[in-house]
This record gives sequence, structure tokens and C-alpha cells, in this order.
Amino acid sequence: EFNVLERGVTRVALSAGAVDLVGSDEGFPMNIRAAVKAMPEVRDAFRILLYHRPDRAKDDYLNCFDLYLCRHTHGGQVRLPGFGAVITFAEYGKEFEKGRYDLNGTVMYVNRGYGCEGGGAFIPKVRFLCRPEIALFKIKGIG
Repeated sequence: EFNVLERGVTRVALSAGAVDLVGSDEGFPMNIRAAVKAMPEVRDAFRILLYHRPDRAKDDYLNCFDLYLCRHTHGGQVRLPGFGAVITFAEYGKEFEKGRYDLNGTVMYVNRGYGCEGGGAFIPKVRFLCRPEIALFKIKGIG
């Protein structure tokens, strides 16, 4: 069984406590703000935002989440030594290109992913000096 996180909050009850998951289709970031308003004021769960792009990193509501997971930049997919990502196609450019960022109480992680975007006439399907990644998170102290 699965739940598509298009809008709203999905609570997952675990033996160690509860986890609130918020997600939205990348074309509708306004759904995240609506989900935040629907969350209880009392924080009784670990809160995770799942959104494809790191573009919500500076939104005023972000600090209500404990963890923000995204991957749109793919670590740049094409990287140069000493420079990093050549192109990210992200709102904040290279500022959040890959890895962990601590943002006012929220941990954001931008995953490099493992595939290659592109494939059209103008953007070839290539990955250069950007190691593929599948991240595993161990969250302690829920509840």
C-alpha cells in the first residue's frame, strides 16, 4: 500500500513515535504551505518534507520541518574539479547543489541520485565527476 503525497500531511505511526510526511508535486509548491497550515501546532511528531527541488530552502515555513529531502540538482550531474556543478537548473543555482545543509533548525539533504537527466538535442545524457548516490538516513530519538 502507498499514498501519493500530493497535498496534506500523512502521519506514519512507528513504535518509536510518529512521523509526519509532507510532499507535493514539484509544479505545485503552494500545496506545501497549505499542508503546513493543516499541521497541528503542537509538535508531537518528527516532520519530513519531501519535495523534488531544493527551491523551498528559504521559504519562511521551512523551520517547522526537521528534515527536508530533495534531489533536483543531481549534484550538478556534470562537475568540474574546484568548481563543482556546471549547471543545476535550480532557483538558487549552486548554493544547494548537493549534500547536507543546516537551515535554521531544519536539515536539508540534496541527493545526487544515480541516473542521468537529459537525452534531448541540447542536453546530452551524461554524468561526469558526480558519483551516483543512494542515501540512507537513520533517525534517532523520534517521540
